[in-house]
Amino acid sequence: MNLKIENNQLLKPYTAPYSRKDSGSHRKRTGWTPDRGPEVQAIFEKLRTDRPDAPDFFLWQLAEQERGAELIKRRRPYPGWFPVLPVQDKKIGKAYRELYARMGEYPPDGDYVFEGGVMRATE
Repeated sequence: MNLKIENNQLLKPYTAPYSRKDSGSHRKRTGWTPDRGPEVQAIFEKLRTDRPDAPDFFLWQLAEQERGAELIKRRRPYPGWFPVLPVQDKKIGKAYRELYARMGEYPPDGDYVFEGGVMRATE
């Protein structure tokens, strides 16, 4: 399973499903944030050239909204991330603690893989 540490928060993937009864929206879990994949990054770069004076966080929001609207229009799920709760995900929590013990410090932000009960950074 792919994991991510962002701003010292351990995240795991969750795809928000499309819902027809919620007027064509995505049902998101608490704490869910959209994935900033290549499609969102391309939209962000285009917006950045069109609006060089706008702050980056605002342009990221616009890019994520545009990508979400596109996926809703096509009735597709929206990939994203949500926080790992050690109480609910005991195996991931244990692997994270073991990674912390091996490194002697909090693991840095980045992409990680959880396989066979072990968490490691991706190359």
